[in-house]
Amino acid sequence: MERVTSTTTKIKTAQRIWQRCSILCTSLG
Repeated sequence: MERVTSTTTKIKTAQRIWQRCSILCTSLG
């Protein structure tokens, strides 16, 4: 269970970072 939880947390964090990067890239053009 611990491994699954940590993996899920990493995925969620990566998604947040990816969203921020995509938003920045879109705003920059």
